[in-house]
Amino acid sequence: MADTTTRLDDAAARIAEPKEEAATQRPLVEARLVELQTATSQLRAPALQRWRSDRAGSDLSTDRIAGATRPRAVRWAPIDDRGPGVAEVDARRDLTVLLAGELVAARERLDATLEGLGNDGALTAAPVALPFGPFRGQLQAPVPGEVTVAFGSEQTSEFGTSIARAGIELAAMPGEPVYAIHGWTVTHAGPFEGLGTLVIIDHGDQAFSLYGYLGGLAVHTGVQVDPRTLLGTAARSPTDNPAVYFELRIDGRPVDPIEWFE
Repeated sequence: MADTTTRLDDAAARIAEPKEEAATQRPLVEARLVELQTATSQLRAPALQRWRSDRAGSDLSTDRIAGATRPRAVRWAPIDDRGPGVAEVDARRDLTVLLAGELVAARERLDATLEGLGNDGALTAAPVALPFGPFRGQLQAPVPGEVTVAFGSEQTSEFGTSIARAGIELAAMPGEPVYAIHGWTVTHAGPFEGLGTLVIIDHGDQAFSLYGYLGGLAVHTGVQVDPRTLLGTAARSPTDNPAVYFELRIDGRPVDPIEWFE
């Protein structure tokens, strides 16, 4: 037990390292976004000023001048009339890129974390774990909601940003209970950048289930859980959708959870 506790503490320390690094890098990313937005505004300002000057110096009441200036007015009108809309699109594009980057970084950290857990004898001493394979097609989902983001195929945003999904998102109302699909050891329960509050359960033999976007937690790292143990409550995704992120790994590799649900 002492040796297991020590190994669990070591694993928790390894998990904390990428979070600290992310906390250090986040202000730099935010500062860069501010710089980009400022530069974009500076580029737009001369064009908008030229359009205003042209409009102020033009007499659109005559057909001759109207015919000469109308193309320019049409060309510059979108900058003036849709300026706030363009700024909103730019902000949404920046947010999409930032979220995509966070998701990729979270995927890499998850891979490294789970690989470390899989190589840790204290966390994968399978003799006490109930085999996972025979339960294919018989497991209950962590929440009963429909799948809102599917596994596998790349999800492309309206701005062309592609994100490969290693898990799924299930619709869930904030505060809705989230349950373990199978039992054994909780190896992580806490914040994980890109996935909000995250619970990872090691089921033995390189099988893991992951539950993200949680609100409250009902478990802690190192605790043993049974199937349908309450893990916490649902919250919202980084895009503010009420959902739970769920990922299932067999032999250390992501698989489509739907194939394992009843």
